[in-house]
Amino acid sequence: MSVKLREAATAKLPLGALNPARLWPMAGYAAALAAGFFGAGGRMFGGMCPLGLCAVAAAPGLHCLPAAAGAALGYALWLPIDAAAPYLVAAAVLCLWRVFARAEDNAGQITAAAVGAVAFCTVRMAAALAGGEGLVAIALAAAQGMLIVGLGAALGACARWMRTAQSYARAQRAALCILYMALVVCCAPYSFLGLAPAHVLAGFVCLAQAKRHGAQGAALYAAASAVALCAADGANAPAAVGLAAGALAAGLLRREARGAVALAFCGAGFLGAVCAALPQDGFSLMAELCLAGAVYTLVPSTWVLAPVPRLLAGAPSSFTAPLPGGTQAAPGAAERRAAGTVARSRMCELADALGEVGRTLQAVCERTPQEKEQDFIAELGERCCAGCENACRCWVEFADDTYDAFSKLEQTLAGGAVVTAEDIARPVLARCRMPVRLAGCANAVYALRTGRTGAKAQKAAARRALTDEYSVMAGALARIAAQAMQDTLPDKPKTRRLAAALAAAGMPPLDVSVFRDGTGRTQANVLLPAAELGGADIAALTPQAEAACRRRFAAPNVRYEQGLASLCWAEQPRLAASFGTASSAASEGVCADAVKTGSTAAGGALAVLCDGMGTGKAAAVDGTLAATLAARLLAAGFSGSETARMVNTALAVRAGGEASATLDAFTADLYSGEALLYKAGAAPSFLVREGRAEVYETQSVPIGILGEVLGKSARLYVSPGDTMVLCSDGALAAGKRFLACVLAANGEKPPSEMAQAAVDAVKEKLRQPDDITVLAVRFAAAEGA
Repeated sequence: MSVKLREAATAKLPLGALNPARLWPMAGYAAALAAGFFGAGGRMFGGMCPLGLCAVAAAPGLHCLPAAAGAALGYALWLPIDAAAPYLVAAAVLCLWRVFARAEDNAGQITAAAVGAVAFCTVRMAAALAGGEGLVAIALAAAQGMLIVGLGAALGACARWMRTAQSYARAQRAALCILYMALVVCCAPYSFLGLAPAHVLAGFVCLAQAKRHGAQGAALYAAASAVALCAADGANAPAAVGLAAGALAAGLLRREARGAVALAFCGAGFLGAVCAALPQDGFSLMAELCLAGAVYTLVPSTWVLAPVPRLLAGAPSSFTAPLPGGTQAAPGAAERRAAGTVARSRMCELADALGEVGRTLQAVCERTPQEKEQDFIAELGERCCAGCENACRCWVEFADDTYDAFSKLEQTLAGGAVVTAEDIARPVLARCRMPVRLAGCANAVYALRTGRTGAKAQKAAARRALTDEYSVMAGALARIAAQAMQDTLPDKPKTRRLAAALAAAGMPPLDVSVFRDGTGRTQANVLLPAAELGGADIAALTPQAEAACRRRFAAPNVRYEQGLASLCWAEQPRLAASFGTASSAASEGVCADAVKTGSTAAGGALAVLCDGMGTGKAAAVDGTLAATLAARLLAAGFSGSETARMVNTALAVRAGGEASATLDAFTADLYSGEALLYKAGAAPSFLVREGRAEVYETQSVPIGILGEVLGKSARLYVSPGDTMVLCSDGALAAGKRFLACVLAANGEKPPSEMAQAAVDAVKEKLRQPDDITVLAVRFAAAEGA
């Protein structure tokens, strides 16, 4: 039977209908056009009109085209042709530069604003010289050019913050405040029915900020409104006074009903009306404040309390154009804490689930009845003697002779030989009608049984590997979740100092956090745009972070993701570790001992020494496999016992239980000096300290031999000047005391020379030594610690 799949019905818009998904890009271009048009009409300091050019410089991406068109139209309408000419030329040059340069970062927008300013100053100064206007006009042109550069760069940075830093309250509020000031300046020249829309807008915004942020937010926006209104026209000073008084009153009464807050705003704002030079100006200001209070009271509360980025949450990336390089909004502190809590809970749940799966799988495997297999004699008799005329005679009358003959055949096959008819015992050979067939069946049956035995061993090893991996991963996840749940102590003063230091260096961070972890170590995390960060910048930031946090930091851990660079400084460890290795092969030119050194995920030191059982290439493969896997697992944060279990199953799966190796794993915390030594069948180790060699040894079994690991661990502490020495069993052939004396006598040498001296001493004493390997880990005080 066949089933025909039908496409799911999809809703289609009628022909000619407007797709709502296309409204946001259209709104973006319309907003850029309006910004250029009204910016061209906004006047500052008596007659300067730089905001139109600033809108072209700050518009994201290709939005500069409608911004330039709007600015050109505005300058042509609002200004005489001789005054508009410099602005029109500058707008055209600036637009062409933005289109062809395609530089959207901070430096690119500053350069674009500077290009527009140079074009404006060139045309305006040439006109001033041609008209004989004198040095005053030239100085004013230069001042307006600097204003274009400064405001263009500031508005461009604010536009980027609005598109990429929506989760950062400080950057968001600063960007909104600056953009709001530009909007007030653009609205200041207009009036409707004798009322100024700029005053009404400023009053409504101050009321909204008072409701959201209290007196602090109201004072901030009242000051911003006063600066913008006075920059647009000095006659707006009474309105600035009224807005400041009303905003402070509204901020103090923010918890009251909105109607009461509006009345307090209007009542205090009437102070500005008293300061007006003309009575009609005072009455107009009172009407404007009352209108602002009425709008504040009547609009929905969600409009008052919701920030602008939340209102733009539905806008696609084509409207809120992302930064170059794919820079996206980075999560804020609250979002990171919430995400961390969810991740920790999820890790705990996953650890419990993996542990339960491992236990269930192990229980099912143990309780599953195993199929009983026939022995060699019964299987050979069933395969070869069935249907033979003499079967009853051989297996009943002469059963003892038959069993003895078949048993000897099994012993011959177990010795590695191939059975022929001549190997059959004479009593059975005399009665057997097909001795050649009997010999062939014996070889085939033994080969099948050997294959089944190997397959069973492989299945058992794979099953054990699977259950061990489940349990080990469950334990690792539970430990990571427990570490993530440890409380951290934020250090706000150091956070502020580090943020200020980075901002002073020209790299203002998107996010900064300095805290002490559960062990008391100071860590600093900084989030920066990756486009503004180079290798030299990273190297230069470390001294600034150390000075701000008053701690010695190691080199930062840098991660790049979605156009952002995350730098994490950890407090410099108290200790530094150096390694030295020396080895000598017993035969075939291949040493079966394998050594791996490195660092752990927590910044500690690790050293692994594995000795493959036997000598030569086969043993070297086992030792290298065990050492490589152990080093990677230890570096990832697994404990010594978990590492041994994983390596044990890997060896069992690789060779069906016939591969084995010793494991000597040493890890040290370079901050506290705490060290862990795990041994599974390994030779004794030595801690050389102050001219003496302390012996650390355990009774354990190499990995890969048994289904379970019988290893032992020891905890010790190291200090500057101590040397931990791991060695293979070949180095102990001359005795523990001998090797301890050699190590103690060479304890002042560098670790590589110390290890080589021990190998040479053992080889000199023994004529036919085994594989010899000595690994020395020297601890010293970290530089600057």
